[in-house]
Amino acid sequence: MRSSYFLVALIDDKVVGTGSLDGNEVTTVFVNPNYQQRGIGRTIIGELERYAKNQGLGEIVLNSSITAFGFYKKLGYALVKKTKRDYQGDMVITYLMKKRL
Repeated sequence: MRSSYFLVALIDDKVVGTGSLDGNEVTTVFVNPNYQQRGIGRTIIGELERYAKNQGLGEIVLNSSITAFGFYKKLGYALVKKTKRDYQGDMVITYLMKKRL
């Protein structure tokens, strides 16, 4: 866990969002559905990008679900490849995306 950078978004001492960067990969980004559309996710991603850039990283990658694909695209992430994989007995589609910093 030393190579990871974790963020927690709080409103009134309540956790409403999380995000982390492991090496150059964005992971575990989540915003409570009751708090979406308020800029929390954009703020989390922006802080992860700022941290990555300060660490000397030239690009970051992430795996997106179909529901988050448009969100990341608006933030400047480009599709690298679409993959299908088994997740707990179900086939899921994920999108590997990257962004130059």
